[in-house]
Formats: sequence, structure tokens, C-alpha cells
Amino acid sequence: MIKEFFSRKRNIEERKEFFKKIRKYLIKTGDSTYTYNDPLFQETMHSLTGAYDESVHKFCIPSEIQKRKYLLDLFSGFGYNAAAALELNPGLKIDMIEKNPEILALGLLIPEVCEAHKIIKAAIESSLYNIGFIKNRVYETPKNIRLFVEDALNFRYENNYDVIFHDAYSPKRNWKPYSLIFFKKLYKVLDENGVLLTYSSSSPMRSSLLEAGFYIWGTEAYKRKRSGTIASKRDLKLKNLSREEERVISLTDLGIPYVKNRDDLREKLRNKVLFSSSVKQCFENIYNFGEKFQITDAEKNKAERSIKKMELTKKEIIYVVCPQYEKCICGKCSRRYENTTERIKEMRYRLLKLKGINVKDFITHFFERFKTDKCIVLI
Repeated sequence: MIKEFFSRKRNIEERKEFFKKIRKYLIKTGDSTYTYNDPLFQETMHSLTGAYDESVHKFCIPSEIQKRKYLLDLFSGFGYNAAAALELNPGLKIDMIEKNPEILALGLLIPEVCEAHKIIKAAIESSLYNIGFIKNRVYETPKNIRLFVEDALNFRYENNYDVIFHDAYSPKRNWKPYSLIFFKKLYKVLDENGVLLTYSSSSPMRSSLLEAGFYIWGTEAYKRKRSGTIASKRDLKLKNLSREEERVISLTDLGIPYVKNRDDLREKLRNKVLFSSSVKQCFENIYNFGEKFQITDAEKNKAERSIKKMELTKKEIIYVVCPQYEKCICGKCSRRYENTTERIKEMRYRLLKLKGINVKDFITHFFERFKTDKCIVLI
């Protein structure tokens, strides 16, 4: 329908009238902006609490966008993230990447959410015109905004950015944008003082970031229980993850990064090298040290069975989780670990050490066995 509409030259008024006809196919979110439920992924493109609101609070504010110079906006969709960033920082240079021309064309039709949105629409229009998807332009092409109608996963990145917005569909719908391979690409093009933002809090996604070389932290949760994630090449001393989140990533099979044959790896490593994901935050409840968490008897029993299969003693488990505490509780530490990234890496190292596996052998063994990425652990 959209492709057919743009097969002829269309002025602004025609675009507005056509939007009225197709508005029923969109969803109006909490801030009166629109989103779309993608039938392929069976997921909306934006939060229903507010599409534009999400751009401001989950991407722009935690990235301190006013201080940034060059934004890489991945999986740009309607252009809300780029529009919000440009509204808050008019001098920002932006590269946008979105592979779906129909979604971009729909972005031309939706009402403008701010003044900067007109400039983003101009960039969208220019790119769609250049590839022949639309037949005319009604905006003046902007100088500091570029849009590439390409697949971000296969794009040849050549520039250096001090901020990256990563806004793909959720990992449970499509894990490849959150893969170790892709994050390694992004690591190479991020400035030494730059930041990468994603709304996702997925454990394997965060594990992929860590394995790619990033430090990670949680952003402030906004209108939902879970936080987003911010990553950088250096320690920015931001908000660390909770103890239970750190343990899930470092010690359980949920912490295996997004790589090919990940499900096979989880099955092979569970209760042999890594704990079952049922352990989660349960160490305190079983061994009565440190903070307490509320868990059911069923969860506790699952955790106890997992620990029994791992054949680790209470003393050994205390040694593994000791990096999370302000003071040493195992009697073997020579230093303390100040951030989430250091703690996750050290806990994974200690667990492998107790299982008699050094990092190099661990990587080589499972690469040869499963024919997947060599980097399947966090250290």
C-alpha cells in the first residue's frame, strides 16, 4: 500500500491525507506518537508507554546527547531516536541505518513529533528518492544527517562515532543484532570516550557486549521494571548491575553470548562448566551469607540440585562470589573489584579455575566441538 502510494509524486497535503487512511494500521502510544506492530517479529517497534518519550529517556538522556558530536543511529525505523537527539543537540552529526524502505516511508507520513523531526524526514526522503522508492522531494536535503537504506549487520562501517543508539527488535525475536560478532564491529567504530545505548537488559546480550570488549552498566529504568544498558570502552563509573544480574551473566548458562549454536552450548555447559539458570540469585538463601533475596521453595530446591550437580562446596562458592563484596569473604583475594565488568569477569574466571579449565583450553575445546565463534566466554 505504501509502496504503491509513493509510486507517484506526492505533495505534503497528499501525504497527510494518506496517513489518515492508514492510521488504523498503527498504534497510538502513551505520548500520542505512533508505533507499528511488525507481523514478522510480532512485536511493536516502540514502547506503548510512549514512542518518542522512549527515545528521550532511554537513549538521549543516559547518553548525555548534548555533549556528543557524531551519532550512529542503528535500526532507525521512523526516525524518532534521531529526531530526539537532534532536537536536544542541533549541531549533532548523524548517520542513520535502516534496511526497510517501507518503514522509512511510513516515517515520512506520521505526524512530526518535534521541529528536528522535519530534518530527519528530509534525510529519509533524500535516501528513498535516491534509491527510487519515492518520486519527488518536498524537503530540503540536510547537510549533517545521512541515512543508509541497508542492513546494519552487513554495513561497512568506516567512520568513528562518540555515541551509538542500538534499537533493534528484542533479542527474543531476533538475536543477530545483539550477537558477539556484531558488537565486535561496533566496538571498532566507537570512540574511546564514546557510549553505546540499548533499551535491552538481556543477559546474553550484555554478555556479548562484555566479550566484545565493552564495560557495561544499567541505565535508569523508565516506565518498566528492567533497566536498559549502556556500554563504553573505558570505566565510566556508572550504575552497576545488581548482584543477581552479575551472577546470571558470569556463572549460569544464560550468560553465554549470542553466537551460533548457542542453545547447544547452553545444554552442553549447564551443570558441567556453568550453573543452570535456576541458580540465579539463590546462593545467599542456601548458604546464608550476604544479602537475602526472596525466592520460593521450588526455586531454592532447583538451585540446590544445580549446585549439587556442579560438585562445589560452600567454601568454593564463597570463593567464586567473593568479588561482589566490599570486603573479602573468602580469605584469598589480593584486591577488590569495583565495577560490574570486573566482577563478572573475575567470577567467571574463578568458576572455570575450580572446574580445572583455563580460558584458552575452554575456548579451543568448545570451538572445535561446536564449530562456532571462538569467543564464547567472558574473559
